Amino acid sequence: MPVGRGILIAAAVMVTVNVAYTQQFQFGVSAGVVASQIDGDNLRGFHKVGYQAGLLGGYAVDARNWIVVELKQALYGSSRRQEQTTHLEIDIRSIDVVLAYGRRFGDRWDGQQRFRVLAGPRLHRIIVAKSETLNRTDLATFFLSAQITLSHLIGPATQLDLAYAHGLSDILDTELTGVGKLQPYFLSFGVSHHF
Repeated sequence: MPVGRGILIAAAVMVTVNVAYTQQFQFGVSAGVVASQIDGDNLRGFHKVGYQAGLLGGYAVDARNWIVVELKQALYGSSRRQEQTTHLEIDIRSIDVVLAYGRRFGDRWDGQQRFRVLAGPRLHRIIVAKSETLNRTDLATFFLSAQITLSHLIGPATQLDLAYAHGLSDILDTELTGVGKLQPYFLSFGVSHHF
């Protein structure tokens, strides 16, 4: 093993031990259901159901303020309703990174905050796009969205999460007849658990 890699592994172990000892970091998992749509395809409403799952980590600045990083895989897109004539259905799978500031509030009798609000940017890397009218190459590789999450503590380390993310840019990289832009937005409901 090269010396540089050994030093890196030793440093990572020392940081992990220090973090575990000081209890300023939390790590966990999250999973949820996503209802999504893509603005610009003339299909209003949340008609496409998907999922998201991932890992999360948080650093406690103090008891109420947190910096949170999440790594997620998400499936979302757009789907038409039966009565709509526009035909643009798409399934998008992406790997997402969320960097958010969180604030806990709503003290319980035991001093634990029951609620958390998070806000921050979410970077999406599209890895798969399936559609009858679009190819993967017709879409941007990366796009940015703004996300806000409201969480409610339901157990010592378990939370219910309700999140809304809205794409900040057009993900369409080519001209498509009848479609001016494609801008995803989605609502998710899920559970997160910290270890």
